[in-house]
Amino acid sequence: MIIPKLRSAGYRAISVTPRGLGMETSGQGSFDKLTIALEISEAIDKLSLSNFAIIGHDWGGTIGYLLATRAREKCFALVVEEEILPGVDVDVPAPGSDYYPTWHGPFNRAEGLAEKLVPGRESEYYGLFLRQSAGKFPLESFAIAKYLENYVGESQLTSTLGYYRSQTKDILDIRSEREWPLDMPMLALGGEFGMGKAVGLGLSEFGVNVTSKVIRNAGHYPAEQEPELFLEILLSFLESSRPDLKSR
Repeated sequence: MIIPKLRSAGYRAISVTPRGLGMETSGQGSFDKLTIALEISEAIDKLSLSNFAIIGHDWGGTIGYLLATRAREKCFALVVEEEILPGVDVDVPAPGSDYYPTWHGPFNRAEGLAEKLVPGRESEYYGLFLRQSAGKFPLESFAIAKYLENYVGESQLTSTLGYYRSQTKDILDIRSEREWPLDMPMLALGGEFGMGKAVGLGLSEFGVNVTSKVIRNAGHYPAEQEPELFLEILLSFLESSRPDLKSR
C-alpha cells in the first residue's frame, strides 16, 4: 500500500532491502550499519539520484541516518520509524514500555546461543517477538506469516544475528556523527504502543530540524498497523520538505 501511494503522489519510490535481510539477499560480509549504508550509497550513485528522501524502519532508520550523513547535498529529508539510534540513552515511555520486548537484543548478541536454540523454532521465537512488539493491536496473520517466511534458514539467522552483534561498531559510528547534526528536515515516527516519543527524543540529538509524531494505536509497525495515518503524516512531511516546492 505504501509504495503505490507514494508513486501516485508523484514520487519515484524505490524499495531497498539491506543486505542479509529478506529471501533474496546475500548474507555475506559485515553487518555494521555504516557498511550497509555505504553499499546503498553506491547503488544510489549508480542510479544517478541527486534529490531524494530516505525512509527507514527499525535498523533501516539507523542505516538511513548514516546514509543521510554522507548525502547531505542530495538527501532533502529523512524519515525514521520506530528506531532509537544505537548508543542513544532514551527510554521507551509507557504504554510502549509495557509491550516492547527488551529480551531479544541480549539474546541475539550472546555468541552461540541463538544458533543452538532458534533453528526449528523460528515460529515460536520470532512469532513471540512479533506479537509482543506489535503492542495492543496485533499484526494480521498474513503479515506475521510473511515475516516468519523471511527468517527461516541458516543464512537468514546468520544475517539477523549479525545486525545485532555489530552493536559496538554501530555505537562508535553513530557517536562520531553527533558533532555534525543534520540540518535537513527529519521526521521521527513512533507507535503509541511501540517506542512512542522516544524516537523523536533520540533523533533530536542528531538534527536541528526534527519533527516528532506518535502514531495512535500502532506498535512497532505503524506503516502496517495504521497505514492511512502513516501515509497522511508522511506525505504532508515530504511535501513540506521538497526543495522544488519550497522555491515556488
